[in-house]
Amino acid sequence: MATIKSKKRGKPKHSAGGRGAKKGGKGGHYTWGHVEDDVKYLNDSYAVDDGDPNYESPDEFAEQAILKEIAVSEYHKEAEAQFRNSLGLLKAFKQAVEGAANEYLNSADAEEFVRCLNEQDIPQYHHQIIKTLISWSLDRRDQDRDAISTLINSLLSSAAVHHKELVESLNLLAMRLPEYLIDVPPATNYIVKFIDDIESGGHLSEQDANEFKTLMRNETPDNQETLQAAKNKIKLMFEEYFASSSLDELCTAVRELGPPKYHPEVVKGGISLSLDRDGAARELVSQFVAHAAGEDGDPATLIGHSSIQEGFKILLHRVDSR
Repeated sequence: MATIKSKKRGKPKHSAGGRGAKKGGKGGHYTWGHVEDDVKYLNDSYAVDDGDPNYESPDEFAEQAILKEIAVSEYHKEAEAQFRNSLGLLKAFKQAVEGAANEYLNSADAEEFVRCLNEQDIPQYHHQIIKTLISWSLDRRDQDRDAISTLINSLLSSAAVHHKELVESLNLLAMRLPEYLIDVPPATNYIVKFIDDIESGGHLSEQDANEFKTLMRNETPDNQETLQAAKNKIKLMFEEYFASSSLDELCTAVRELGPPKYHPEVVKGGISLSLDRDGAARELVSQFVAHAAGEDGDPATLIGHSSIQEGFKILLHRVDSR
């Protein structure tokens, strides 16, 4: 075979008339290579040919991974800071409501109560006012609860608290009632009495009042024990998830947990547990929530978007001790 020597390299080159690439003894006529050649590179993380437009050198690949990790880390730091700031604001607002309520019991001055709240300048938490007033008064004297009931009707009449905020407060009370019953066994009766007074003041229709009273009465001690058992299971589920990182196992455990009414507790429990751990745990919970949400309305969705939103609300609303 004729050869040509390069002046620069001084090494022989094969002429263009050569046989080209060898078949390597594989394949039949008009075929090249081996059937396994199509799959043996599937696990490569990047193209190895630096002439390939999709080629990423190992250094570039590692750099991108590090930058992504930094971006995720910074996002979580910012999100956590915002969340903790929200918790701090909510706690301060509730303390202001309780302090103003205590002053009101001495002065019966509803206008002064409103002025104290307006000084806080946190209108996004006004849906907490009635809930906080009622929960704060549960372990107090009957005459104190009667005074707080008068204050609530005054706040609703003056539009210091709107109907929408009243409804949300009552829903929050129903959500928290199993916990109130631990310290104040007659809590259901006390809250029902508040609802009756609000209806008498013309701020709830008879139908709405009856629905809320039914909702409160459904929160029995048996339901409370069932909820606590579910919370204990949720804690174990996430502790195993943090140890194994197995998303499939966690999703299976959620399906076996019980009815969807526990799904907000799953979201709340996972996030709450992760806050006391490192960034890896928070990332695992973020992955779970994103996976569980799926497409809203899809039958395969593990946890509906409304349950996820409710879970975040529970976490925010339960930061206080009451």
